[in-house]
Amino acid sequence: PSTIDVKGYSKLVIRCKGPANTYQVRAKSSRRERHSYIEYIDVSEDWQEIEVDMAMMYPAFRGYEMDMPNYPKAVLDEFAILIGNKRYEEFELEIDWIELR
Repeated sequence: PSTIDVKGYSKLVIRCKGPANTYQVRAKSSRRERHSYIEYIDVSEDWQEIEVDMAMMYPAFRGYEMDMPNYPKAVLDEFAILIGNKRYEEFELEIDWIELR
């Protein structure tokens, strides 16, 4: 996998459905970074398009917000979606597509 140039885009848009819950979206500019840039999304059981404003994604490491600028919107090297509630939980989140806008 290679990095994706995200310059010129401001949003990640995810078309998905799943168990109604709040999920954490994580992005990294480099796999070598220890921190991730995160934002939370609310998903419903119906198909929906969810916009994530990349400028609002803040840096965090192991649950702690870091004193650094928000996501630099230059490149995307890693992307993940998880339930950020600090306990093991199985879920099935269906993703139709993810795009940059």
